[in-house]
Amino acid sequence: MPLPGGASNKAGSAYEHLWTAHCLTRVMEDDALSIHLEPPGEEGIGIEFALATPGYAEYHQVKRQRTGIGVWSLNSLNTAGVLHHFRQKLNSDPTARCVFVSGHAAHPLDELTDRARKSNSWDEFEREFIDSSEWGKRFEDLHMLWNSADRRDTYNYLKRICVTTGDESTLRTMVCNKLEVLFGAEPANALDILTQFALNRTHRRLDATDIWNHMAARGFHRKDWAQDTSVSETIAELNQAYRSGIKPLGIGGEVVHRTRQVEEVLSIFDESDAKRVALIAGVAGVGKSSAVSQV
Repeated sequence: MPLPGGASNKAGSAYEHLWTAHCLTRVMEDDALSIHLEPPGEEGIGIEFALATPGYAEYHQVKRQRTGIGVWSLNSLNTAGVLHHFRQKLNSDPTARCVFVSGHAAHPLDELTDRARKSNSWDEFEREFIDSSEWGKRFEDLHMLWNSADRRDTYNYLKRICVTTGDESTLRTMVCNKLEVLFGAEPANALDILTQFALNRTHRRLDATDIWNHMAARGFHRKDWAQDTSVSETIAELNQAYRSGIKPLGIGGEVVHRTRQVEEVLSIFDESDAKRVALIAGVAGVGKSSAVSQV
């Protein structure tokens, strides 16, 4: 934990920059359409950035830690303005999602959001997920802080909130691993360039082309793993090891031929220019491995 004052502020900024870099990689991987860094005007109030995904907007609020406490209670989230700003975003856009990120747990908000997402309806949530006096009270506390018109509104807000917890070291490792997959080498340098790029694009909306072009201009190009002989050799070794484990030994030297299933799987790959995946499913002992070996 950093010391109070300037060191703490710098650590908080570093944590935020790491999470921003993580979300930039989501755009690069086409998991998100664009990222809007500190949007100007009302949209940017109370958030670090907005991610546009194919189905909805994601609003991210990042706070490294709850200094001296170690956990974000509902009251502390309310005091910090997180709950208020999340409610505004969720209320104004019925498809929006909100993400709270911190190195410290945000309990009980994380548990309430998880329970809400696992439920199929308000009635089930009320009956099965907050039936105890403890969780019923915690839901009521949040409902009062939000001052929602109806408890169903509070429930629906919860279903669209995600709480993510992770320390800075783990977050840095995760981002560097993603960058190593994307570029193949020097992930720490790529992270520095990506972070500085974001800092210089405040209030801008960036899509994958913007980010890839900037990285290419700095000498970082997308890694073509198909041309990496070490990857193809490893895949070949793994395939061989797998095939040796499912070699059809048969019963008494006789193999049970799975002609229909084998032909059905092979037909999926008839179009040589198409990218296809075949999944063979069945209960234990039905003969999946045997069918795969024959394929």
